[in-house]
Amino acid sequence: MKKKDNIQKATFYPKSPKYMVGDIVCSHGFNCIVYGIYPYCGYYSYDLKTTEGESLGKICQEDINEKLLTPAILEKNGWKAVDGKRLNFSSYEKVFISRERRPSIFMQNGKFYHDLFGKNRIDFVHQLQHLLFGLGLDSNIEL
Repeated sequence: MKKKDNIQKATFYPKSPKYMVGDIVCSHGFNCIVYGIYPYCGYYSYDLKTTEGESLGKICQEDINEKLLTPAILEKNGWKAVDGKRLNFSSYEKVFISRERRPSIFMQNGKFYHDLFGKNRIDFVHQLQHLLFGLGLDSNIEL
């Protein structure tokens, strides 16, 4: 008689979520904040609340839109335009407590980029939040 092998079946884990708790996104016409992340059938659903605090419940990733990053959002969050505009190029900087790895955000031809690891594009608020979070800086953004 053969002995049964005690081999566990591999568990399927979905790829990393696109958004993280605290990210600012849009859904159903509202600006929202991600409050929770739940794996569901190989994907994720997100617990969203509007910026006014109203819960939208669990929303599938397909029903979430990214919030476009704008100069107004940067300026409202303490980023200052530096060295003026020249040839459709603007630069924004913010002083953080940590002066190491202080990112500059610059806009060229209507698109935002950061200068930390080469010229990397940032189109949406949650991308800026992920960059700041990864650097250990305050990633909270006000709209």
